[in-house]
Amino acid sequence: MSPAPFSVVFVGAGEINFGSPEGPWNHSKRLENRFGPLLAVLGIIDPDVTRAEAQIAAKNNAGVPGYAGATVWPTPEAAGQALAAAAAAGIDLVIVGAPPHFRGCVNPPADLDLRLIAALPQTRRWLVEKPVSAAPPTESNGQEQVARAYKDTGAVVGAGYMMCALKGVQMIQEMIKAKGLQVMGTAARYYMAYEYARKPAWWNKQISCGPIVEQATHLASLSLLFGGPARLPSVRTQTVEFSDAPGALSKIGFDEDGSVPPESRIPRYTSAVWKYQSGAVGSLTHAVALHGTTYDTELEVICDGTTFKLVAMYTNTPRLFIRQSDTSSEVEVHAFADDDPFQTQIDALVAGQPKCTFEEALQTYQLTWAIREAGERERLEEAQQ
Repeated sequence: MSPAPFSVVFVGAGEINFGSPEGPWNHSKRLENRFGPLLAVLGIIDPDVTRAEAQIAAKNNAGVPGYAGATVWPTPEAAGQALAAAAAAGIDLVIVGAPPHFRGCVNPPADLDLRLIAALPQTRRWLVEKPVSAAPPTESNGQEQVARAYKDTGAVVGAGYMMCALKGVQMIQEMIKAKGLQVMGTAARYYMAYEYARKPAWWNKQISCGPIVEQATHLASLSLLFGGPARLPSVRTQTVEFSDAPGALSKIGFDEDGSVPPESRIPRYTSAVWKYQSGAVGSLTHAVALHGTTYDTELEVICDGTTFKLVAMYTNTPRLFIRQSDTSSEVEVHAFADDDPFQTQIDALVAGQPKCTFEEALQTYQLTWAIREAGERERLEEAQQ
């Protein structure tokens, strides 16, 4: 008996699903790697029909298997009607790669998740990109209601925090379990190379939500993976703003003064600390400071007798430094050549074991907003003194 085709619907015809020269993200490529001729792309949901049709045409012109029968729908409802028979039989995977401004909430225009769930009710697996929303996490915005809606489907639901799928992360998890360790603290840092970041929207926190919510969210996710749920009221944040003397940047490649209102500008440096529900302590530092194109990322996990430091997470060869003082003072170094967390993420989701669930992604989102808002409160209190 031949293996059954693997049916997929993409939501969004943009870079996260179909690739970009700027980075390794490309969900369609990983599915092609995983399934080859068994891949059956049913279509793309995107209001930009022309762009979506161009993506399908490019795949077919290149002879990529799986796209011959793919079509385009402008809305979830149109897709649901066209796929009524397929939906009844079950769609193997829907990848939600639309911008977060259209997702995560219960009210239009950000209610895309609920519309998709209603239109494609028999979906077996969902992969929802990060962050899960672009609105403050409040009861009225309804991010927790969206999480419950996904859970109520009974499907496997993963979120696109691909760093949770790094081999170095898996090694840390395995060693903590094998040695019976308890995490004492986590320390994460994300130093951005800003010289060629020239889209004004990224520098406007009213649009992008700011560097913690939009960018350092990956390290917040890893922090929670090892520390567990955070006590959000415990979050304390200090920032360096554009108006502070240390916040002057010499390599900004666009007219920030003419493009971004002062009240909407992003912090240049953010330092946050919080308590986990376990009693451990977490910290996160983000800096808009590096020149050139190379980012610098690092995660430390500190336990009694053993410390882990994972670095270079955005490169093809992340490295993990381990010090086990109960056996030796020497530092072990592990290099993970050609690590592809995007592929591992897809493979794990297909197997029904997502590396990051939607509920975990929502906890990350809530933490990043708590960090941002704590910094804004601190600045307001300083201004009032």
